[in-house]
Amino acid sequence: MGTVIFPGYDPAPGDLLVPLKGVYTIRPGTTVRDIDDMTHRLGGRSAKPQGAISISHGNKDVTIIPALGVTEAAELQEMAYAVLEKRKQRNQREWLAGWRERNGLVPREQFGQALGNALQERVEQHKRNPISDPARQPGYTGRRLY
Repeated sequence: MGTVIFPGYDPAPGDLLVPLKGVYTIRPGTTVRDIDDMTHRLGGRSAKPQGAISISHGNKDVTIIPALGVTEAAELQEMAYAVLEKRKQRNQREWLAGWRERNGLVPREQFGQALGNALQERVEQHKRNPISDPARQPGYTGRRLY
């Protein structure tokens, strides 16, 4: 993700400054079809656009791919596909990270503490009731073969 440059901001030597005048913007919620049409709109697969390509995501995130007249539209298209795939994987990771909370389970950050507390409670329960709650033996499932 790039750095947003505001008026009056003194850019660092490593910042990439992209003039917004020639930016080709793909609409918010970019789909594969939008990227398929990109090379046609830029003038063909071998065209070398001067501006940059701005891929808008649905949640106000923007990815800018600078072309600068050096990169062919076909390569820019491949980069846009990669950005879209990376965004899809990030959204999937974020969705998977939130499944614990959605299902009423302990959040991931608190899981270690919750597991330690549960094990400590189990040990204390066994110490309070050693006869009615005997220690489990490895490999013993409660059945005997005669």
